[in-house]
Amino acid sequence: MFYFLKINLADKIILKYYLKYFISSLSLFISIFFLFSFLQIINDKDISKGLSLAFIIKAIIYLIPSVMNNSLIFSTVFSVFFTIGELSLKGEITALRCCGYSYYNFIIKIIILTVISVPILYYLNHTLIPSSKLKSKHYIRTMINRSTNINLKSNSFEKISSSYIIAKEVTDSSFKNISIIRNLNKQIEDNKKADSIIHIEANYGTYKIVKEKGILISLINGKLSYLNKQTPQIFYQGSFDEYITFIPFEINIKNYDVQPKFIPTSKLKKHFELLNDNEKVIIKKEILSRTISAISLPFITFLALITALIFEKESKYFSFLASILIILIYYGTYIISNNIFKKINVAETELIPTLTIFILGLFLHCKILSKK
Repeated sequence: MFYFLKINLADKIILKYYLKYFISSLSLFISIFFLFSFLQIINDKDISKGLSLAFIIKAIIYLIPSVMNNSLIFSTVFSVFFTIGELSLKGEITALRCCGYSYYNFIIKIIILTVISVPILYYLNHTLIPSSKLKSKHYIRTMINRSTNINLKSNSFEKISSSYIIAKEVTDSSFKNISIIRNLNKQIEDNKKADSIIHIEANYGTYKIVKEKGILISLINGKLSYLNKQTPQIFYQGSFDEYITFIPFEINIKNYDVQPKFIPTSKLKKHFELLNDNEKVIIKKEILSRTISAISLPFITFLALITALIFEKESKYFSFLASILIILIYYGTYIISNNIFKKINVAETELIPTLTIFILGLFLHCKILSKK
């Protein structure tokens, strides 16, 4: 073990090129994934009325663990091909092999680097990524379910969260002949909700938009009616001289179901025994998928190293295309195996992509590289 950790002059040369490409490609892919996440968020047509720069920044920040996980895989594969390509261009591979440095030495040193990163990826996949993705999704849901772009007009409906407003005349801060309909959905007990409708009418009123929070409305001389949907036969109605209400931009959406992929592994295991057989398989697949995602990097790197050393191409164009091909093989196998075996409730099917990558790398090593 300690023999493998020894670093000689040849190792330093390889690591110098590898780390140069790894740091630059890691920075590039982090930027690409962040940009992609930003565009994905703002291009959602349902988010436009509740768009908030602060919420977008928070949603993207909570995606950092996920972005780091994906960027590590991409940057490692790219670094391998570009490192071997540059070493080949400068004749370093030939020189190192003449000094007794074998292809095995090339492979083992880089693999050790990726093995060191496995505990970090394991922690990311099992703990940080699920919880941070949930927080990011919460901010996105909040923007979708709220309305900050208020544009009150005469004789037109304006929807604000769960309320509808219409007025005959509207100015910058007041309106006349107003009608407000509010849908209330209140959690009263576990799995029980009280659905009701409030209808407010008034002759005159003023309004003030509270930044990032909602709209404050003051009404004069009007009527208020209340209907509970569970008891529609009972109808309440009354009048008022003055009525003040606040309509928030966002609806309380904290009571939605959370999918297993957004729950840390420790919490999934906590309630595992209370689940039925189908639910247990789903949770097993999710946990195994996270473990495989964490340990897959050395296997992907192994295939990338074998392929790069077989061809030893100097072209950066080849290095780029070969890197894309390796990544496509891994993720393509993952998608295809999921589609083929999605009806089979067996958690072990999550192993197929990583095993495919390893077997392919082993085959290329035994049939081609070992004879080179």
